[in-house]
This record gives sequence, C-alpha cells and structure tokens, in this order.
Amino acid sequence: MFAYGGTTLKVRSESTTKQPPIVPGGSRIVVFCWVSAVVSGALYFWNFRNVLDPDEISYLDIADAYSRGDWTNAINSQWSPLYSWVLGGGMALLRPSPKWEFLFLCLVAFLFYLASLWAFHMFWRQIDGYKDTVLTLFGYSLFLWAAMDIARSEGLQPDIGVMAIVYSVAALYLRIERSPTVKLAILLGATLACGYLLKAVMFPLSLVFLVLLFCGTRSKQATAAAAGIFVLVSAPWIITLSLAKHRLTYSDAGTLNYAFYANGVKPYTGWYGGPGASGSPVHPPALVHTSPRVMAYAVPVAGTYPLWYDPTYWYEGVHLYFNPREQIVAIAKSTHFYWKLLLGMDPEVRPIESTAGPTGALLGGCIALSVAAGRWLRIKPGLLVLWTLTAFALYALVHVEFRYIGGFVVLFWAIAYRTFREGVRRDIGSPVVLVVAVALASSVVALLPKIVIQTALEARSFITKEGIAPDQYKIVQRLSTVGLIAGEPIASVGAPFNCYFARLGRLKFVAEVMDDDVELFWRLDEQRKAEVFRSMASTGARAVIAKVPVPERSDWISLGDSGYYVHTLDETRPLKRPY
Repeated sequence: MFAYGGTTLKVRSESTTKQPPIVPGGSRIVVFCWVSAVVSGALYFWNFRNVLDPDEISYLDIADAYSRGDWTNAINSQWSPLYSWVLGGGMALLRPSPKWEFLFLCLVAFLFYLASLWAFHMFWRQIDGYKDTVLTLFGYSLFLWAAMDIARSEGLQPDIGVMAIVYSVAALYLRIERSPTVKLAILLGATLACGYLLKAVMFPLSLVFLVLLFCGTRSKQATAAAAGIFVLVSAPWIITLSLAKHRLTYSDAGTLNYAFYANGVKPYTGWYGGPGASGSPVHPPALVHTSPRVMAYAVPVAGTYPLWYDPTYWYEGVHLYFNPREQIVAIAKSTHFYWKLLLGMDPEVRPIESTAGPTGALLGGCIALSVAAGRWLRIKPGLLVLWTLTAFALYALVHVEFRYIGGFVVLFWAIAYRTFREGVRRDIGSPVVLVVAVALASSVVALLPKIVIQTALEARSFITKEGIAPDQYKIVQRLSTVGLIAGEPIASVGAPFNCYFARLGRLKFVAEVMDDDVELFWRLDEQRKAEVFRSMASTGARAVIAKVPVPERSDWISLGDSGYYVHTLDETRPLKRPY
C-alpha cells in the first residue's frame, strides 16, 4: 500500500485491476479484426514505401546528427525528439544503406501502426469488452479509417505513433478509474510524457488531461503520481531545449504554426519580414540575386534542406500578435473542416475519411440531446470526451488536418456510440435509442465497404507492383552516373520540398530560386539565366536541379523518367552526360 493524505493508493494489482474478460465468442471477432487490420496495414505501408514527407527528411537528418554527436544541430525546437531517437536507434541497429532507407522507414511506421493497434485493442477491452459484435466492427472500422488516412498523408511521420499514445492514455485512465495503482499511474505519466516527446502539442494536452484527471478521479494520489512521472520524464528535454535556446521553452512548433496560419506569415521558406506586426527575421537567407530572387542558406544550419531542417532559426524574430479578425478566420476555417468532416461532404476530404455522411448529423443531434439532459459527463468516459474536445479546440485556434486529430476523432466516436448504446436507453428514452441504433448500423454499413474497397485497391497495387510514388533511389543512381556524389552542395529552381532523392543521395541544398519567381526564371533569355546560374555557383553549389518545365536543350541533363533535370554550375567540374 502507498498511504498519502489519509487515503491509500494500492501498489499491487488486484483482481479489480485486471483487464475485463473477453466475452464468450468475442475471441473470434478479435482475431478477425486483428488479421484484417494487420493485412490492411501491411498493404498500405508497403505501397507507400516510396512516399516521404519533407518533415521526415528533417527527422532523418536530425537522427544522423545524434549519431555523429553533432549536438548543436541535433537539439531542435521545431521537431520533437522521440521520433528521431527511434529512427537513429533503428539505423544504428540495422544500418540500412540509402537504397533501403525508405523500406526502413516503412518498417518503423508499420511498427508504430502495430503499437497503435495494440493500444486500441486495450482501449476497446475497457470500453466494451468485445460484448457487441456490431459495435466492435464499428470500432475497428473507425481505427482502420483513421490509421489508413494518416498513412496516406504524404508520408509516414510520427502521427501514427500519436494515435498509439491517445489510445493508451484512454485505456490506462479507464483502468485507473476501476482501481488506481502506483503501476498504472506511473504508466500513465510515462505515456503522456512520451506523447509530448513525440509531438509537442501533446504537452499542453497532457497538462489538460492531468488537470481533468485531478478534478474527475476519485484518487488524487494517482493523479499526483502520474503528474510526477510526466514531469520527471519531460523535464530533461525541456531543460536541454531551454539551454540551447537561452530561454524557457518546451517547443517552438506552436509559435511558428500560429505565425503561419493565424498571423499570415509566409510559411516554410523565404521569410524577409511582415506582414503587419509580425516583425523581421534576425538572420534571413542571403539574397544572391534579385530578379528572380535567389536565396542562399549554406550555413550555419545543417540538413538536406536547411530551411526546413530548423525553421526556428530562419524565423527567429517573428512576433506573434492577436488580431481578432485573423483569429476568427482561422477558427472559421477549422470549424468548416470539422463540420464537413462530420457530414462527409468536404471535397478535400477523400470518401474514406467521412464517417457516415448524414449519420454524423443524426449523432450530432443525439449528442446535443444528451448534453441538454445533463447526462454525458456523469459517465466514466466523460473525462476522455472533454479531452478530445480540448484537442479539437486547440487545433481550431491555429490549423487542423485530419492526421493531427485522427486518434482523438476515433476516441470521440467510440465513446459516443458506447455511451448512447448503454446510457441513453436509461436516461432519455426509446426514440433516441432507435435513432442511435440506426446511426450505428448505418455507420458500419458506410465504413466497412469503403475500407474493403480501399484495401482491395492496395492489394491490386501490391500484386501488380505499381508504386504510389516513383522509386527515388533510381534518381539517386542517375545523379551518381552524372557525377554528383554524397556531400556535394546543389541548388534548385523552386523550393525542393519533394526532392526526397537528395536525402537518399546525401546531397545538401544551399540555394534556390524562390517559388514566387520560378515562372520569371523560365521566361529569362539565356544570357540572364546564365547570370542566375553564376549567382547560384557563388554559394558553392555544383549543380542546379529543376522539375518542369525544362527546355529541351543540351545543357540540361535528364534524370531518367523522373521529370527532373540537372544543370552544371561549376564549369571546372562539369557533370558527365550519360549515354
């Protein structure tokens, strides 16, 4: 026993802390759901093995910095550290060559996916115990719907891992509600801390959860233990980051996102000040040519693409300010996203990303009736509902994408249907129960075919060996053929966000024609283009890479069927022309 404040927190797990048993017949539905989820996940991640998000390039570069002991470039306040630590540890263990780096990332993402599946399984045992086959099918359909969408979000990223954190927190909370123990409290605190180390937004969300836990649980000591472990695990990184930045901070990602999406600061690359009261950069990229504008950023930041490796350096000096009109616009955009997602009508949301169309409206009415009747927050999962709503509200203030909130959406709908199935029957009456039953059945009918069809399409791609994206390593081989080797600096026409091959080839972008001036560049005559090339060469770049449109001229070398072309900048070391 652990005594504190006149009450007792159990140290040993007793019978009441055990997982709820799976009801007879439930094991078969568990096996079916797991096999379906594993097969679907494997197909998805394999088919997306050549897709890499620009954020992941930065995570990989940071992992390399850790491995070589480059602490100056490893400590980064934009990108949360845990994902880079996982990547760095995996690469140190498996030592994948550049050719296999994409496959390695696919493996890491699939392991994150399996962790999410296990966490969801633990949560579902707490919320339902696999007592209802239809409800279980709906729950796992929700899981697949969210996980597969995140897998398709232009890359793998740590968002799938955040889903595992969200489900784990929910499962641990429900177990603590049943019988608080020191072990469960420690696990909860450590899980919340891992969430913060995986994605910075989980820091304020973890604090909110701990406050809600303190207010809502019958064991204040469990909350204290969880909070203590959360602080103990999180503090070393916060201290390290604050010392590196010479100010107290847990992350700068939120600051930049608010500047981008609420204050209208030009996002991602090439900020030279403004708009309004946003300030001016302390150290902007150098302008080596003005028309078209060519930025240079060879030093002091490392990485394949320095502007996105550490954007907090290039945006240092940005000032956040509150503008009611801008804030209302940001909230309105987020609200529109949530509303259209609920109704399944947003053209920017793929069909599989909508819950059930009109079903969302039906359930929304049930939610309103339940809240009006004062019943919702009396149930045990009420704290989790408040937590999910807090996450929705926090993102609504700045910017929301489905991959950010996928786990919270699943949590919300799962608790909603579970609550209405069990609680509404007693508290409101049969008419609403009928509506909920219809909503649940139609949701299963709406979700399952979409997932089956999408999985079939992925299976076809697997069988026919059709890739979702071209093999980036083939571009690396072509670059090697023309004479570009690892470590060499290069330039680009336009922001090279999608030049994943540069990471595989261990090349570094040091200059670029700004996105807004790309069309101007292609309209230049050959003499003025030569001036631009000389300005790029002055940054140390050996060659410039461009997508389309590239004129069919002998001084541009095609990189196969990728659509990319390369042009020599250093005439003392011209590129080889393959035959």
